[in-house]
Amino acid sequence: MNKKELATALNSELDMLETIEVRDLPHLTCLLPPASAKEQFALLDCLVYRVPASIDIQSRSFNFNILASKDHVIPGFINPMGGTWIRCVSGRATLSSVPNSTLTPADWAALGAPPDPTDWAPLRENTMILPLVADSQMMDPAGQPSVMAIYFDENTYLEGGVYWDRRELLPTLRWLNKTYGHPAARLFGPSPGEVLAVLVQLQLGVNKSPAKFTQHCSKEDLLAELQIAMRKMSVLV
Repeated sequence: MNKKELATALNSELDMLETIEVRDLPHLTCLLPPASAKEQFALLDCLVYRVPASIDIQSRSFNFNILASKDHVIPGFINPMGGTWIRCVSGRATLSSVPNSTLTPADWAALGAPPDPTDWAPLRENTMILPLVADSQMMDPAGQPSVMAIYFDENTYLEGGVYWDRRELLPTLRWLNKTYGHPAARLFGPSPGEVLAVLVQLQLGVNKSPAKFTQHCSKEDLLAELQIAMRKMSVLV
């Protein structure tokens, strides 16, 4: 049974379900959208692949599947790991996106607080509204992640995942250090141990072949931010 057949089979049950997030579905392997199939976007998957098998990383990826019923809302959320890609397999949803650089301290304080379901996507000048229909996809920039919210116009099945842009490693690490553990990061659940295992592989790569990782930042700055992230994850493990 493929993903679309699964979504169709479950459709009659969706009206009785809350949103379900599943990270461990080997038969529903999520792949980066074809538009992003470039070496610069494959870095995170490569690092995960290099993590020793003795260290458990669920499905050996940071991908996810979301099955949601009509009129369900996922209020404002962030991805502390960096870039996000989402593909709509079936159904229809509406995604709102606000650049994190435009958020005020009050906005940050409100993120993750008990939401008002009628205010799932506050409109402002810089809000982007993106319809997600079957076979459509979106990529949120790894170096400048957005705050997103999703309203499900009908029973919908989404798949997605996390990616890193090799050119945006320094801002990605800074974002991770700023937002990991934030209440609004509830959709993305890699454990500190999983994140630390990936960061160790990144450190090995930077030290072995710095030119591959420092075309857009200095090795010193990258390693300094990486050390901050590794210490933070080590404390949380």
